[in-house]
Amino acid sequence: SWLVTLRTLFLAFLILAASATLNVQAAGIKIANPTKTNKLPKILVKGKVSDKSTGETLTGVSVRVKGANIGTVTNASGEFSLNVDENNILVFTYIGYKSTEVKITGNTTLDIQLEKSENSLEEVVLVGYGTVKRTDLTGSIASLQGKELEDQPNFRTDQALQGRVAGVVVQTNSGGPSAGVTIRIRGANSLTYGNDPLIIVDGIQNASIGTINPNDIKSIDVLKDAAALSVYGARGTNGVILITTKSGRESPFTVAYDSFVSSDRVRKRLGILDAKTYATVLNESQVANGYNPIFTQNEVDALGKGTDWQDEIFQTGATQSHNLSISGFSDKISYYVSGNVLDRTGVIINSAYRQYSFRSNLNIKATSKLTFALNTFASYDINHSGDPTGAVNSALSWSPTKPVYESNGKYSQPGGGVGPNGVYNPVAVAKEIVDDRYNKSFTFAPSAEYQITPDLKFKSLAAYKVIDRFSGYFNNQVANAGPASAIAGSTSMSQYTSLQNSNILTYDKKISDHSINITAVYETLQDQYRGSDQSAQGVPINLGYNGLSYATTTPYPQPRNEIVNTATRSLMGRIN
Repeated sequence: SWLVTLRTLFLAFLILAASATLNVQAAGIKIANPTKTNKLPKILVKGKVSDKSTGETLTGVSVRVKGANIGTVTNASGEFSLNVDENNILVFTYIGYKSTEVKITGNTTLDIQLEKSENSLEEVVLVGYGTVKRTDLTGSIASLQGKELEDQPNFRTDQALQGRVAGVVVQTNSGGPSAGVTIRIRGANSLTYGNDPLIIVDGIQNASIGTINPNDIKSIDVLKDAAALSVYGARGTNGVILITTKSGRESPFTVAYDSFVSSDRVRKRLGILDAKTYATVLNESQVANGYNPIFTQNEVDALGKGTDWQDEIFQTGATQSHNLSISGFSDKISYYVSGNVLDRTGVIINSAYRQYSFRSNLNIKATSKLTFALNTFASYDINHSGDPTGAVNSALSWSPTKPVYESNGKYSQPGGGVGPNGVYNPVAVAKEIVDDRYNKSFTFAPSAEYQITPDLKFKSLAAYKVIDRFSGYFNNQVANAGPASAIAGSTSMSQYTSLQNSNILTYDKKISDHSINITAVYETLQDQYRGSDQSAQGVPINLGYNGLSYATTTPYPQPRNEIVNTATRSLMGRIN
Protein backbone atom coordinates (compact mmCIF):
# COMPACT_ATOMS: atom_id res chain seq x y z
CA SER A 1 0.00 0.00 0.00
CA TRP A 2 0.98 3.67 -0.31
CA LEU A 3 1.24 3.99 3.47
CA VAL A 4 3.60 1.01 3.82
CA THR A 5 5.73 2.25 0.91
CA LEU A 6 6.11 5.76 2.33
CA ARG A 7 6.89 4.43 5.80
CA THR A 8 9.54 2.12 4.34
CA LEU A 9 11.15 4.98 2.42
CA PHE A 10 11.22 7.20 5.49
CA LEU A 11 12.78 4.47 7.64
CA ALA A 12 15.41 3.93 4.94
CA PHE A 13 16.38 7.59 5.19
CA LEU A 14 16.67 7.36 8.96
CA ILE A 15 19.03 4.40 8.64
CA LEU A 16 21.12 6.20 6.01
CA ALA A 17 21.36 9.31 8.18
CA ALA A 18 22.52 7.24 11.16
CA SER A 19 25.28 5.59 9.12
CA ALA A 20 26.58 8.75 7.42
CA THR A 21 30.03 9.76 8.63
CA LEU A 22 30.57 12.61 6.23
CA ASN A 23 29.71 16.27 6.70
CA VAL A 24 26.37 16.25 8.53
CA GLN A 25 24.37 19.36 9.03
CA ALA A 26 21.56 18.94 11.55
CA ALA A 27 19.03 21.59 12.31
CA GLY A 28 17.93 21.97 15.92
CA ILE A 29 14.51 21.16 17.19
CA LYS A 30 12.17 24.11 17.07
CA ILE A 31 9.46 24.28 19.70
CA ALA A 32 6.58 26.66 19.31
CA ASN A 33 3.95 26.97 21.99
CA PRO A 34 1.46 29.65 21.07
CA THR A 35 -0.88 28.75 23.92
CA LYS A 36 0.91 30.27 26.90
CA THR A 37 -1.57 31.92 29.23
CA ASN A 38 0.74 34.39 30.96
CA LYS A 39 1.30 36.68 28.01
CA LEU A 40 0.92 40.44 28.36
CA PRO A 41 -1.94 42.17 26.53
CA LYS A 42 -1.47 42.79 22.82
CA ILE A 43 -0.01 46.11 21.68
CA LEU A 44 -1.33 47.92 18.60
CA VAL A 45 1.72 49.04 16.63
CA LYS A 46 1.25 51.57 13.83
CA GLY A 47 3.72 53.11 11.47
CA LYS A 48 4.84 54.17 8.02
CA VAL A 49 7.47 52.65 5.72
CA SER A 50 9.42 54.76 3.23
CA ASP A 51 12.48 54.73 0.97
CA LYS A 52 15.55 55.87 2.91
CA SER A 53 17.09 57.75 -0.03
CA THR A 54 14.01 59.40 -1.56
CA GLY A 55 11.56 59.52 1.34
CA GLU A 56 8.79 58.10 -0.82
CA THR A 57 6.33 55.83 0.98
CA LEU A 58 6.35 52.16 -0.04
CA THR A 59 3.18 50.22 -0.79
CA GLY A 60 2.95 46.47 -0.23
CA VAL A 61 5.84 46.11 2.22
CA SER A 62 5.57 42.82 4.15
CA VAL A 63 5.41 43.38 7.92
CA ARG A 64 5.50 40.22 10.01
CA VAL A 65 6.34 39.01 13.50
CA LYS A 66 9.59 37.07 13.52
CA GLY A 67 9.06 33.43 14.40
CA ALA A 68 5.27 33.53 13.94
CA ASN A 69 2.73 33.47 11.12
CA ILE A 70 1.41 36.93 11.97
CA GLY A 71 1.75 39.78 9.54
CA THR A 72 0.30 42.42 7.25
CA VAL A 73 1.32 44.67 4.35
CA THR A 74 1.49 48.46 4.04
CA ASN A 75 -1.36 50.27 2.30
CA ALA A 76 -1.25 52.78 -0.55
CA SER A 77 0.11 55.43 1.85
CA GLY A 78 2.84 53.15 3.17
CA GLU A 79 1.04 52.79 6.51
CA PHE A 80 0.42 49.65 8.56
CA SER A 81 -1.04 48.54 11.89
CA LEU A 82 -0.56 45.22 13.67
CA ASN A 83 -1.40 43.73 17.08
CA VAL A 84 1.75 42.24 18.63
CA ASP A 85 3.19 41.26 22.00
CA GLU A 86 5.77 43.39 23.76
CA ASN A 87 9.36 42.38 22.89
CA ASN A 88 8.22 40.89 19.58
CA ILE A 89 10.51 41.57 16.62
CA LEU A 90 8.93 42.96 13.45
CA VAL A 91 10.56 42.08 10.14
CA PHE A 92 10.07 44.47 7.20
CA THR A 93 10.77 43.02 3.73
CA TYR A 94 10.23 44.48 0.28
CA ILE A 95 11.47 43.45 -3.15
CA GLY A 96 14.66 45.33 -4.04
CA TYR A 97 15.31 46.48 -0.45
CA LYS A 98 17.26 45.13 2.48
CA SER A 99 15.12 43.54 5.19
CA THR A 100 14.91 45.42 8.50
CA GLU A 101 14.15 44.11 11.98
CA VAL A 102 12.71 46.26 14.79
CA LYS A 103 12.11 45.11 18.38
CA ILE A 104 8.94 46.38 20.07
CA THR A 105 9.95 47.83 23.45
CA GLY A 106 7.13 50.25 24.16
CA ASN A 107 7.16 52.56 21.14
CA THR A 108 3.87 51.96 19.32
CA THR A 109 4.48 54.38 16.43
CA LEU A 110 7.25 53.45 14.01
CA ASP A 111 8.90 55.30 11.17
CA ILE A 112 10.72 52.69 9.09
CA GLN A 113 13.13 53.60 6.30
CA LEU A 114 14.24 50.79 3.99
CA GLU A 115 17.55 50.84 2.18
CA LYS A 116 17.84 49.56 -1.38
CA SER A 117 19.72 46.31 -1.88
CA GLU A 118 22.76 46.53 -4.13
CA ASN A 119 22.29 43.02 -5.50
CA SER A 120 18.51 43.07 -5.89
CA LEU A 121 18.57 44.09 -9.54
CA GLU A 122 20.79 41.12 -10.40
CA GLU A 123 18.35 38.69 -8.79
CA VAL A 124 16.90 36.11 -11.18
CA VAL A 125 13.17 35.40 -10.98
CA LEU A 126 10.84 32.98 -12.73
CA VAL A 127 8.52 34.55 -15.28
CA GLY A 128 6.88 31.43 -16.73
CA TYR A 129 8.77 29.08 -19.07
CA GLY A 130 12.01 30.85 -18.21
CA THR A 131 13.90 33.26 -15.98
CA VAL A 132 14.86 36.91 -16.20
CA LYS A 133 16.95 39.37 -14.21
CA ARG A 134 14.92 41.76 -12.12
CA THR A 135 16.50 44.65 -14.06
CA ASP A 136 14.77 43.36 -17.19
CA LEU A 137 11.47 42.60 -15.49
CA THR A 138 8.42 44.40 -16.87
CA GLY A 139 5.57 42.61 -15.10
CA SER A 140 4.52 42.53 -11.44
CA ILE A 141 6.17 39.56 -9.75
CA ALA A 142 6.71 38.98 -6.03
CA SER A 143 9.34 36.51 -4.84
CA LEU A 144 9.80 34.57 -1.62
CA GLN A 145 12.95 32.57 -0.93
CA GLY A 146 12.87 29.23 0.84
CA LYS A 147 15.32 30.51 3.46
CA GLU A 148 12.61 32.89 4.68
CA LEU A 149 10.47 29.87 5.61
CA GLU A 150 13.14 27.87 7.39
CA ASP A 151 12.94 29.74 10.71
CA GLN A 152 9.16 29.31 10.91
CA PRO A 153 7.19 26.33 12.25
CA ASN A 154 5.19 26.02 9.03
CA PHE A 155 3.42 22.76 8.39
CA ARG A 156 1.73 23.89 5.14
CA THR A 157 3.19 25.90 2.29
CA ASP A 158 -0.05 27.73 1.53
CA GLN A 159 -0.35 29.00 5.11
CA ALA A 160 3.31 30.05 5.04
CA LEU A 161 2.41 32.61 2.34
CA GLN A 162 0.12 34.49 4.71
CA GLY A 163 1.31 38.07 5.25
CA ARG A 164 4.50 37.55 3.24
CA VAL A 165 3.61 38.52 -0.33
CA ALA A 166 1.98 41.83 -1.24
CA GLY A 167 -1.35 41.46 -3.03
CA VAL A 168 -1.80 37.81 -1.96
CA VAL A 169 -4.60 37.10 0.53
CA VAL A 170 -4.52 33.75 2.34
CA GLN A 171 -7.53 32.73 4.44
CA THR A 172 -7.85 29.51 6.43
CA ASN A 173 -11.11 27.71 5.64
CA SER A 174 -11.65 26.17 9.09
CA GLY A 175 -9.97 25.42 12.41
CA GLY A 176 -9.60 21.70 11.72
CA PRO A 177 -6.19 19.96 11.72
CA SER A 178 -6.35 19.45 7.93
CA ALA A 179 -7.83 22.86 7.19
CA GLY A 180 -7.06 24.07 3.71
CA VAL A 181 -6.81 27.69 2.69
CA THR A 182 -8.25 30.01 0.08
CA ILE A 183 -5.68 31.99 -1.91
CA ARG A 184 -6.63 35.13 -3.80
CA ILE A 185 -4.20 37.20 -5.84
CA ARG A 186 -5.37 40.82 -6.13
CA GLY A 187 -8.91 39.88 -5.15
CA ALA A 188 -11.59 37.80 -6.85
CA ASN A 189 -11.98 38.01 -10.63
CA SER A 190 -15.22 36.10 -11.17
CA LEU A 191 -18.61 35.78 -9.49
CA THR A 192 -19.58 32.51 -11.14
CA TYR A 193 -16.29 30.80 -12.02
CA GLY A 194 -13.30 29.73 -9.92
CA ASN A 195 -10.90 32.27 -8.44
CA ASP A 196 -8.05 29.96 -7.44
CA PRO A 197 -4.61 30.76 -8.89
CA LEU A 198 -2.72 28.36 -11.12
CA ILE A 199 -0.11 26.44 -9.09
CA ILE A 200 3.01 25.25 -10.94
CA VAL A 201 5.71 23.21 -9.18
CA ASP A 202 8.96 22.66 -11.10
CA GLY A 203 7.10 23.28 -14.36
CA ILE A 204 4.26 20.85 -13.52
CA GLN A 205 0.86 22.51 -13.69
CA ASN A 206 -2.24 22.13 -11.48
CA ALA A 207 -0.23 21.09 -8.44
CA SER A 208 -1.67 21.04 -4.93
CA ILE A 209 0.18 23.60 -2.83
CA GLY A 210 -1.17 22.08 0.40
CA THR A 211 0.80 18.84 -0.08
CA ILE A 212 4.19 20.51 -0.62
CA ASN A 213 6.61 20.28 2.29
CA PRO A 214 7.81 23.84 3.12
CA ASN A 215 11.30 22.46 3.80
CA ASP A 216 11.57 21.38 0.14
CA ILE A 217 11.04 24.86 -1.29
CA LYS A 218 13.86 26.84 -2.88
CA SER A 219 11.79 29.80 -4.07
CA ILE A 220 8.22 30.97 -4.71
CA ASP A 221 7.41 33.53 -7.42
CA VAL A 222 3.92 35.02 -7.67
CA LEU A 223 2.84 36.43 -11.05
CA LYS A 224 0.18 39.05 -10.48
CA ASP A 225 -0.44 41.34 -13.45
CA ALA A 226 -1.57 40.83 -17.05
CA ALA A 227 1.94 41.22 -18.51
CA ALA A 228 3.32 38.47 -16.29
CA LEU A 229 0.31 36.18 -16.72
CA SER A 230 -0.13 36.48 -20.49
CA VAL A 231 2.07 33.46 -21.23
CA TYR A 232 -0.49 31.20 -19.50
CA GLY A 233 -3.55 32.58 -21.25
CA ALA A 234 -6.93 31.91 -19.61
CA ARG A 235 -5.35 29.52 -17.10
CA GLY A 236 -3.49 32.44 -15.51
CA THR A 237 -6.51 34.72 -15.12
CA ASN A 238 -6.45 34.43 -11.32
CA GLY A 239 -2.69 34.68 -10.98
CA VAL A 240 0.09 32.11 -11.07
CA ILE A 241 2.24 30.76 -8.24
CA LEU A 242 5.54 29.28 -9.46
CA ILE A 243 7.30 27.02 -6.93
CA THR A 244 10.83 25.73 -7.38
CA THR A 245 12.00 22.91 -5.12
CA LYS A 246 15.56 22.28 -3.96
CA SER A 247 18.02 20.50 -6.21
CA GLY A 248 20.98 19.70 -3.94
CA ARG A 249 23.45 22.03 -5.63
CA GLU A 250 24.11 24.10 -2.50
CA SER A 251 26.70 21.82 -0.80
CA PRO A 252 28.65 18.63 -1.66
CA PHE A 253 26.87 16.38 0.85
CA THR A 254 24.37 17.28 3.54
CA VAL A 255 22.09 15.31 5.83
CA ALA A 256 19.59 17.62 7.53
CA TYR A 257 16.96 16.85 10.16
CA ASP A 258 14.37 19.41 11.15
CA SER A 259 11.58 19.02 13.68
CA PHE A 260 9.13 21.17 15.57
CA VAL A 261 6.37 20.64 18.10
CA SER A 262 3.56 23.11 18.78
CA SER A 263 0.28 23.21 20.65
CA ASP A 264 -3.01 24.88 19.80
CA ARG A 265 -6.18 25.72 21.62
CA VAL A 266 -9.24 27.92 21.21
CA ARG A 267 -8.08 31.44 22.01
CA LYS A 268 -11.39 32.77 23.26
CA ARG A 269 -14.59 31.00 24.23
CA LEU A 270 -18.06 32.49 24.25
CA GLY A 271 -19.60 33.30 27.59
CA ILE A 272 -22.61 31.08 28.38
CA LEU A 273 -24.94 30.66 31.32
CA ASP A 274 -24.25 28.07 33.99
CA ALA A 275 -26.95 25.56 34.84
CA LYS A 276 -28.41 27.46 37.83
CA THR A 277 -28.66 30.77 35.97
CA TYR A 278 -30.01 29.03 32.88
CA ALA A 279 -32.77 27.30 34.88
CA THR A 280 -33.67 30.55 36.66
CA VAL A 281 -33.96 32.50 33.39
CA LEU A 282 -35.93 29.67 31.78
CA ASN A 283 -38.42 29.58 34.68
CA GLU A 284 -38.85 33.35 34.48
CA SER A 285 -39.55 33.06 30.75
CA GLN A 286 -42.10 30.32 31.35
CA VAL A 287 -43.95 32.36 33.97
CA ALA A 288 -43.85 35.52 31.85
CA ASN A 289 -45.53 33.63 29.02
CA GLY A 290 -48.22 32.09 31.22
CA TYR A 291 -46.66 28.62 31.64
CA ASN A 292 -45.57 26.65 34.66
CA PRO A 293 -41.88 26.71 35.62
CA ILE A 294 -39.78 23.81 34.32
CA PHE A 295 -37.70 23.49 37.49
CA THR A 296 -38.68 23.67 41.15
CA GLN A 297 -36.70 25.99 43.38
CA ASN A 298 -35.04 23.03 45.08
CA GLU A 299 -33.95 21.69 41.67
CA VAL A 300 -32.56 25.11 40.72
CA ASP A 301 -30.58 25.37 43.96
CA ALA A 302 -29.09 21.90 43.44
CA LEU A 303 -27.95 22.47 39.85
CA GLY A 304 -24.73 24.41 40.42
CA LYS A 305 -22.65 25.17 37.32
CA GLY A 306 -23.82 22.13 35.39
CA THR A 307 -22.15 21.06 32.13
CA ASP A 308 -19.88 23.44 30.24
CA TRP A 309 -20.26 22.00 26.75
CA GLN A 310 -17.37 24.01 25.38
CA ASP A 311 -15.10 22.32 27.95
CA GLU A 312 -16.48 18.95 26.86
CA ILE A 313 -15.71 19.28 23.14
CA PHE A 314 -12.58 21.47 23.08
CA GLN A 315 -9.11 20.15 23.82
CA THR A 316 -5.49 21.24 23.45
CA GLY A 317 -4.34 20.29 19.97
CA ALA A 318 -0.78 19.26 19.15
CA THR A 319 1.32 19.38 15.99
CA GLN A 320 4.60 17.65 15.34
CA SER A 321 6.58 17.65 12.13
CA HIS A 322 9.70 15.61 11.32
CA ASN A 323 11.68 16.23 8.15
CA LEU A 324 14.80 14.40 6.97
CA SER A 325 16.65 15.33 3.78
CA ILE A 326 19.81 14.19 1.99
CA SER A 327 21.35 16.36 -0.70
CA GLY A 328 24.59 16.91 -2.54
CA PHE A 329 26.31 17.24 -5.89
CA SER A 330 29.38 16.22 -7.88
CA ASP A 331 30.70 17.13 -11.31
CA LYS A 332 28.01 15.09 -13.05
CA ILE A 333 25.18 14.53 -10.55
CA SER A 334 23.16 16.58 -8.08
CA TYR A 335 20.43 15.17 -5.89
CA TYR A 336 17.92 16.15 -3.22
CA VAL A 337 15.85 13.54 -1.39
CA SER A 338 13.52 14.27 1.53
CA GLY A 339 10.87 12.60 3.65
CA ASN A 340 8.39 14.28 5.97
CA VAL A 341 5.90 13.11 8.59
CA LEU A 342 3.29 15.55 9.89
CA ASP A 343 0.97 14.59 12.75
CA ARG A 344 -1.76 16.88 14.09
CA THR A 345 -4.59 16.56 16.60
CA GLY A 346 -7.32 19.19 16.44
CA VAL A 347 -8.76 21.47 19.09
CA ILE A 348 -12.03 19.52 18.91
CA ILE A 349 -12.18 15.99 20.27
CA ASN A 350 -12.02 13.14 17.75
CA SER A 351 -10.19 15.14 15.08
CA ALA A 352 -6.76 14.21 13.73
CA TYR A 353 -4.65 14.54 10.59
CA ARG A 354 -1.50 12.75 9.44
CA GLN A 355 0.55 13.25 6.28
CA TYR A 356 3.52 11.41 4.79
CA SER A 357 5.45 12.91 1.89
CA PHE A 358 8.49 11.97 -0.16
CA ARG A 359 10.40 13.98 -2.76
CA SER A 360 13.35 13.10 -4.97
CA ASN A 361 15.03 15.54 -7.39
CA LEU A 362 17.87 14.12 -9.49
CA ASN A 363 19.97 15.92 -12.14
CA ILE A 364 22.53 14.18 -14.36
CA LYS A 365 24.89 15.98 -16.72
CA ALA A 366 25.38 13.34 -19.41
CA THR A 367 27.61 15.48 -21.64
CA SER A 368 28.73 19.08 -21.82
CA LYS A 369 25.53 19.87 -23.73
CA LEU A 370 22.98 17.29 -22.52
CA THR A 371 21.40 17.22 -19.04
CA PHE A 372 18.74 14.86 -17.72
CA ALA A 373 16.51 15.43 -14.71
CA LEU A 374 13.99 13.31 -12.81
CA ASN A 375 11.62 14.77 -10.22
CA THR A 376 9.46 12.40 -8.19
CA PHE A 377 6.92 13.23 -5.51
CA ALA A 378 4.54 11.09 -3.45
CA SER A 379 2.25 11.92 -0.54
CA TYR A 380 -0.36 10.16 1.55
CA ASP A 381 -2.61 11.93 4.04
CA ILE A 382 -5.34 10.78 6.41
CA ASN A 383 -7.98 13.01 7.97
CA HIS A 384 -10.33 11.67 10.65
CA SER A 385 -13.06 13.63 12.41
CA GLY A 386 -16.63 13.52 13.62
CA ASP A 387 -18.92 16.46 12.90
CA PRO A 388 -16.93 19.40 14.34
CA THR A 389 -19.23 22.10 12.95
CA GLY A 390 -22.30 20.38 14.35
CA ALA A 391 -20.55 19.85 17.69
CA VAL A 392 -19.69 23.55 18.07
CA ASN A 393 -23.21 24.66 17.09
CA SER A 394 -24.69 22.21 19.60
CA ALA A 395 -22.31 23.29 22.38
CA LEU A 396 -23.49 26.90 22.05
CA SER A 397 -27.19 26.02 22.31
CA TRP A 398 -27.37 22.80 24.35
CA SER A 399 -28.73 23.13 27.87
CA PRO A 400 -26.10 23.20 30.67
CA THR A 401 -28.62 21.43 32.90
CA LYS A 402 -28.16 18.19 30.94
CA PRO A 403 -25.29 15.79 31.65
CA VAL A 404 -23.10 14.25 28.97
CA TYR A 405 -24.36 10.76 29.87
CA GLU A 406 -27.56 9.62 31.52
CA SER A 407 -27.55 7.18 34.43
CA ASN A 408 -27.93 4.28 31.96
CA GLY A 409 -24.63 5.22 30.28
CA LYS A 410 -26.24 6.56 27.11
CA TYR A 411 -25.90 10.09 25.78
CA SER A 412 -28.44 12.59 27.08
CA GLN A 413 -31.12 13.49 24.56
CA PRO A 414 -32.96 16.75 23.80
CA GLY A 415 -36.39 17.37 25.30
CA GLY A 416 -37.83 18.00 28.72
CA GLY A 417 -38.63 21.61 27.87
CA VAL A 418 -34.97 22.70 27.98
CA GLY A 419 -32.80 23.48 24.98
CA PRO A 420 -33.65 23.06 21.30
CA ASN A 421 -35.31 19.80 20.29
CA GLY A 422 -33.59 19.49 16.92
CA VAL A 423 -30.03 19.74 18.24
CA TYR A 424 -28.21 16.76 19.74
CA ASN A 425 -25.62 16.10 22.43
CA PRO A 426 -22.41 17.97 21.41
CA VAL A 427 -20.08 15.21 22.65
CA ALA A 428 -22.05 12.57 20.78
CA VAL A 429 -22.01 14.62 17.59
CA ALA A 430 -18.23 14.99 17.85
CA LYS A 431 -17.47 11.37 18.78
CA GLU A 432 -20.06 9.16 17.12
CA ILE A 433 -20.18 10.63 13.61
CA VAL A 434 -17.41 9.25 11.37
CA ASP A 435 -15.94 11.38 8.57
CA ASP A 436 -12.74 9.89 7.10
CA ARG A 437 -10.79 11.21 4.12
CA TYR A 438 -7.78 9.61 2.43
CA ASN A 439 -5.70 11.26 -0.29
CA LYS A 440 -2.82 9.73 -2.27
CA SER A 441 -0.80 11.53 -4.93
CA PHE A 442 2.15 10.57 -7.11
CA THR A 443 4.11 12.62 -9.65
CA PHE A 444 6.78 11.35 -12.04
CA ALA A 445 8.48 13.99 -14.21
CA PRO A 446 11.54 13.24 -16.37
CA SER A 447 13.04 16.03 -18.48
CA ALA A 448 16.00 16.66 -20.80
CA GLU A 449 17.79 19.85 -21.79
CA TYR A 450 20.17 20.22 -24.74
CA GLN A 451 22.43 23.21 -25.34
CA ILE A 452 22.31 23.45 -29.14
CA THR A 453 24.63 26.48 -29.31
CA PRO A 454 26.01 28.75 -26.57
CA ASP A 455 22.96 30.98 -27.08
CA LEU A 456 20.27 28.42 -27.99
CA LYS A 457 18.89 25.59 -25.84
CA PHE A 458 15.94 23.20 -25.95
CA LYS A 459 14.15 21.59 -23.00
CA SER A 460 11.46 18.94 -22.98
CA LEU A 461 9.45 17.90 -19.91
CA ALA A 462 7.05 14.96 -19.59
CA ALA A 463 5.06 14.76 -16.36
CA TYR A 464 2.64 12.07 -15.20
CA LYS A 465 0.48 12.75 -12.16
CA VAL A 466 -2.20 10.71 -10.39
CA ILE A 467 -4.31 11.69 -7.38
CA ASP A 468 -6.62 9.19 -5.62
CA ARG A 469 -9.20 10.37 -3.11
CA PHE A 470 -11.56 8.41 -0.86
CA SER A 471 -14.03 9.69 1.72
CA GLY A 472 -16.31 7.74 4.00
CA TYR A 473 -19.16 9.01 6.18
CA PHE A 474 -21.11 7.05 8.80
CA ASN A 475 -23.86 8.02 11.23
CA ASN A 476 -24.57 5.22 13.70
CA GLN A 477 -27.65 7.00 15.13
CA VAL A 478 -26.18 6.83 18.64
CA ALA A 479 -26.18 10.61 19.03
CA ASN A 480 -29.93 10.87 18.46
CA ALA A 481 -30.95 7.37 19.67
CA GLY A 482 -32.39 6.62 16.24
CA PRO A 483 -33.60 3.23 14.93
CA ALA A 484 -31.29 0.73 13.25
CA SER A 485 -33.11 1.30 9.97
CA ALA A 486 -31.87 4.93 9.97
CA ILE A 487 -28.16 4.08 10.35
CA ALA A 488 -26.67 5.76 7.30
CA GLY A 489 -23.39 5.77 5.45
CA SER A 490 -21.85 7.01 2.23
CA THR A 491 -18.60 6.71 0.31
CA SER A 492 -17.02 8.74 -2.46
CA MET A 493 -14.05 7.77 -4.62
CA SER A 494 -12.26 9.73 -7.33
CA GLN A 495 -9.11 9.55 -9.40
CA TYR A 496 -7.46 12.35 -11.31
CA THR A 497 -4.69 11.60 -13.82
CA SER A 498 -2.83 14.03 -16.04
CA LEU A 499 -0.09 13.85 -18.65
CA GLN A 500 1.80 17.03 -19.49
CA ASN A 501 4.40 17.59 -22.19
CA SER A 502 6.19 20.94 -22.36
CA ASN A 503 8.74 21.78 -25.07
CA ILE A 504 10.67 25.02 -24.65
CA LEU A 505 13.13 26.58 -27.10
CA THR A 506 15.12 29.51 -25.69
CA TYR A 507 17.48 31.91 -27.44
CA ASP A 508 19.43 34.20 -25.10
CA LYS A 509 22.04 36.52 -26.67
CA LYS A 510 24.05 39.35 -25.15
CA ILE A 511 25.33 42.07 -27.48
CA SER A 512 27.50 44.64 -25.72
CA ASP A 513 25.26 46.26 -23.06
CA HIS A 514 22.12 44.85 -24.63
CA SER A 515 20.46 41.46 -24.49
CA ILE A 516 17.73 39.66 -26.41
CA ASN A 517 15.70 36.72 -25.14
CA ILE A 518 13.31 34.75 -27.35
CA THR A 519 11.20 31.90 -25.97
CA ALA A 520 8.96 29.54 -27.93
CA VAL A 521 6.75 26.95 -26.20
CA TYR A 522 4.64 24.06 -27.44
CA GLU A 523 2.69 22.33 -24.69
CA THR A 524 -0.02 19.67 -24.40
CA LEU A 525 -1.99 18.70 -21.30
CA GLN A 526 -4.38 15.75 -21.10
CA ASP A 527 -6.26 14.83 -17.95
CA GLN A 528 -9.03 12.53 -16.86
CA TYR A 529 -11.34 12.58 -13.86
CA ARG A 530 -13.17 9.47 -12.65
CA GLY A 531 -15.59 9.71 -9.76
CA SER A 532 -18.22 7.58 -8.06
CA ASP A 533 -20.26 7.83 -4.88
CA GLN A 534 -23.01 5.88 -3.13
CA SER A 535 -25.10 6.11 0.03
CA ALA A 536 -27.51 3.90 1.92
CA GLN A 537 -29.50 3.46 5.15
CA GLY A 538 -29.98 0.45 7.37
CA VAL A 539 -26.24 -0.27 7.35
CA PRO A 540 -25.04 -2.83 9.95
CA ILE A 541 -23.59 -0.74 12.78
CA ASN A 542 -20.47 -2.85 13.17
CA LEU A 543 -19.46 -2.46 9.49
CA GLY A 544 -19.47 1.32 9.24
CA TYR A 545 -19.30 2.90 5.79
CA ASN A 546 -17.70 -0.30 4.49
CA GLY A 547 -21.04 -2.10 4.87
CA LEU A 548 -23.14 -0.16 2.33
CA SER A 549 -23.70 -3.29 0.24
CA TYR A 550 -25.42 -4.91 3.26
CA ALA A 551 -27.85 -2.03 3.79
CA THR A 552 -31.55 -2.82 4.15
CA THR A 553 -32.80 0.37 2.51
CA THR A 554 -32.58 1.10 -1.22
CA PRO A 555 -29.91 3.74 -1.71
CA TYR A 556 -31.12 7.24 -2.48
CA PRO A 557 -29.88 8.99 -4.42
CA GLN A 558 -28.75 6.29 -6.78
CA PRO A 559 -25.00 5.57 -7.07
CA ARG A 560 -23.17 7.96 -9.39
CA ASN A 561 -20.33 7.26 -11.80
CA GLU A 562 -18.64 9.98 -13.82
CA ILE A 563 -15.77 10.21 -16.30
CA VAL A 564 -14.55 13.53 -17.68
CA ASN A 565 -11.72 13.87 -20.22
CA THR A 566 -10.13 17.18 -21.16
CA ALA A 567 -7.20 18.16 -23.35
CA THR A 568 -5.45 21.43 -24.17
CA ARG A 569 -2.79 22.33 -26.69
CA SER A 570 -0.86 25.58 -26.35
CA LEU A 571 1.58 27.64 -28.38
CA MET A 572 3.41 30.61 -26.90
CA GLY A 573 6.08 33.02 -28.04
CA ARG A 574 7.84 35.78 -26.11
CA ILE A 575 10.53 38.32 -26.95
CA ASN A 576 12.32 40.41 -24.33
